[in-house]
Amino acid sequence: MNRILPGIVVLLLGAGLAHADVTAPSAPRVLAQSPTGTNNNPYNSPIRRANPNSMQGTQPSAPTIRGPNTVPVPSTPTVGNGGIGNGQQQRSVPSTPPRFIPNPPPRDGDSNR
Repeated sequence: MNRILPGIVVLLLGAGLAHADVTAPSAPRVLAQSPTGTNNNPYNSPIRRANPNSMQGTQPSAPTIRGPNTVPVPSTPTVGNGGIGNGQQQRSVPSTPPRFIPNPPPRDGDSNR
């Protein structure tokens, strides 16, 4: 009993102090960068505010690509080009049997080649 009573008193005082510091909500805060609260104006950048006639930052640094597309277009997979299949290798019969090429004659041991 001696330890419970001071614990309850401390909890009540702590709760009272926690609610004592609450203040009424003040006016909404205004940001220095965007007084309206929105940042969707492209002409309100720091560069534009410093020099309104500046074109810096309004055009991309890389030129736009014009003309025909030079990237090769991959062919669609079909049965004919082997793109569609059941996963087994297609075995083709060679058109001519392999030719036997005889070994060259042995070289001389004292040759520089």
